[in-house]
Amino acid sequence: MKLRAPTALAIGIWLLAPSAALLGCASGWVQSKETDKSHGYVPADLDDCFAELKKTMSLEEQTLFAALPSQTETIQHHFGLGLWIRNNWGLRRGSRLALHMESLGFREPDAMSKAILEYYWLHLNGRLPGARQEVDLVRKYWERFDDAGHAAERATDAGRSP
Repeated sequence: MKLRAPTALAIGIWLLAPSAALLGCASGWVQSKETDKSHGYVPADLDDCFAELKKTMSLEEQTLFAALPSQTETIQHHFGLGLWIRNNWGLRRGSRLALHMESLGFREPDAMSKAILEYYWLHLNGRLPGARQEVDLVRKYWERFDDAGHAAERATDAGRSP
């Protein structure tokens, strides 16, 4: 069955509606601490992210976000709040938050925003202490990958043969 353009558009809007609601809550936010010149305040670490999200999201939005069945369900906000985080907190531009997330073992902006959303869900549901152990597992995974997968690349970049 082929969908006509208006029907496909309506379905697309319906699928993005939960994300759009959370994206809208964050659109007017600008503060003066450590800033990205074009987008406003950039959190320093996960705890700072949680504080900023709490200020940015309404109580109703926080309650709806916390009520998601599991932390993996936060993926439905990847193109809403997650996109807003990637763009406005400089995860693609080497912001202080991006550097912090890299120090935790996250390499890609998508993975960083996904982790922020998941950890925020854990934080709202009082389950964050166990998530700190998960960060250590992510770091160890990437260290193994870096040691095995990028050793030759690093040697080549340094002018040595692998």
